[in-house]
Amino acid sequence: MKKQLLTLSVIVAMGGMMSPAFSGWQDWVKEADKVLKTTTGQDTTSTMSSALSNDEISQGLKEALDVGVKKAIDMLGTENGFLKDQSVKIPLPDSMQQVEKALRSFGQEKMADEFVTSMNRAAEQAVPQVTNVFVNSISQMSLDDAQGILSGGDTAATDYF
Repeated sequence: MKKQLLTLSVIVAMGGMMSPAFSGWQDWVKEADKVLKTTTGQDTTSTMSSALSNDEISQGLKEALDVGVKKAIDMLGTENGFLKDQSVKIPLPDSMQQVEKALRSFGQEKMADEFVTSMNRAAEQAVPQVTNVFVNSISQMSLDDAQGILSGGDTAATDYF
């Protein structure tokens, strides 16, 4: 049960990491479209859609997600991958905040900090073990899922996972 809970926690935390990791690709596509419109005077969105099949678009997105997931796993699965990155650092759960405040008020900052560190170290060690969960999820992605991510907002990939 604890292993499943830890795995789920890592997946949720990775989902939070995926948002910044994947939001950049949409900006890149928009920038590329703007450059192409400027140089060709044409709306490239419709040209791109007609030049590529749905399967090609879906496969391209799957490959981009696969690369992004592997990079995120490489970053998070190292020492301080979670702990030193405030955007993904795992804090004490809300239910433990009172305990943390009490510990700190009694001069036990070190104990509270060690607990937070141990949670983040556990997540760093667990990340490589969930690689297959993400890879399998990407490989099973449907065309509708891929299109939803492509046309979705900045958190569409995170929301999918």
